[in-house]
Amino acid sequence: MDPFYFLDISVDDEDDVTVYPDGSWELTTVTFNSKKYKRAKFDNNNKTFYFYEDDSNVDIFKMKIEAA
Repeated sequence: MDPFYFLDISVDDEDDVTVYPDGSWELTTVTFNSKKYKRAKFDNNNKTFYFYEDDSNVDIFKMKIEAA
């Protein structure tokens, strides 16, 4: 199962997923929130998503889990 299964992410190349031992992962060429990105990265230690349009433009999202 892909580590990003719970997100509404479209990946151009399903085989281009790098998963690290700490649970972090990286993807290339994805679409998220109707926006195309060259690269996406999840830092499992900080629970932070980084979506890169290019080297200088990055959208950052922090995961927050709340009790129901």
